[in-house]
Amino acid sequence: MFQNKYIQKIWLTLLLATPIVLWLLPSNFFDGGNSAVLCPTRRVLGVECLGCGMTRAVMHLHHFEWSEAINFNRGVVWAYPILVVIWFVWVKKAINEIKS
Repeated sequence: MFQNKYIQKIWLTLLLATPIVLWLLPSNFFDGGNSAVLCPTRRVLGVECLGCGMTRAVMHLHHFEWSEAINFNRGVVWAYPILVVIWFVWVKKAINEIKS
């Protein structure tokens, strides 16, 4: 991914810090603030898309709050494991590139 080993070490540090930072933040950190709607489907058509609430759902699932996560978006049941797998693949790749 990155050619410079120094940059690769920074990338690995950021990858490893991300889940820790998310655990340190309260589970309702992203729950408030409906003032800026970023979803184009919701902004233009006024309806929620399949991804609406996913950030909040992932944050609650990350804190093992299953019912809250499902209430925000049921798709978190498959999205969160996919995110975890992607995270592990990136960490493994970063470690292998630092070693080589």
